[in-house]
Amino acid sequence: MRKLSKIILSVFYGYLILFSQKTMSAQKEQINQHLIFQQTLIKGKSNLNKWESNVKLISAKLITHEESNNHDFRIPLTIIDTLFIKIKVKDILSGNKKMDRLTNKALKSEEHPYITFFYLINTLEKNENQKISGFLTIAGVTKKITTPVVFYQKDQTITLKGIQKLNMTDFGVKPPKAFLGLLKTRKMIDIDFTLKFKSNFWFSREP
Repeated sequence: MRKLSKIILSVFYGYLILFSQKTMSAQKEQINQHLIFQQTLIKGKSNLNKWESNVKLISAKLITHEESNNHDFRIPLTIIDTLFIKIKVKDILSGNKKMDRLTNKALKSEEHPYITFFYLINTLEKNENQKISGFLTIAGVTKKITTPVVFYQKDQTITLKGIQKLNMTDFGVKPPKAFLGLLKTRKMIDIDFTLKFKSNFWFSREP
């Protein structure tokens, strides 16, 4: 009888270990998301008018994983593991060549051709309402920023929307001037972004 009990216990513990290993493995599974659409506008004001530039092209990488939702186990939470964004300064276009030249000069595009954002952590309140923090590098200067984002998820598509307010002088950028100083841009700008990602394959952190 004791032998039978030991065998049953051994099988039971073996099953628990196997189950826990599978659970841990499942928690480490990540989803590689690919950028399928982006719209990013840089908005500002001058002493004469409002201005707007469009970021023509963005390179972005998003990796996520899913965790149990304490509030609703039927709907897992999607957690951001990696978010890397890269913008070529010369891809910031306003439709005005003079303005674009001033933008390139202010952002020191020859010495620092790219603007980058490297994600650090997110404060998860719910999927639709998050704050993500990371390191933003502009004109060779890196600062930690925190951005409120709206997070949409439908099927395999994830959408991140937000508006980041920035003071250009924090990054050593002098607000551009034109027409012999008659037009002076203000130091505060808004980066209004919409990024859509779609997953197409899974991979694990560990082999």
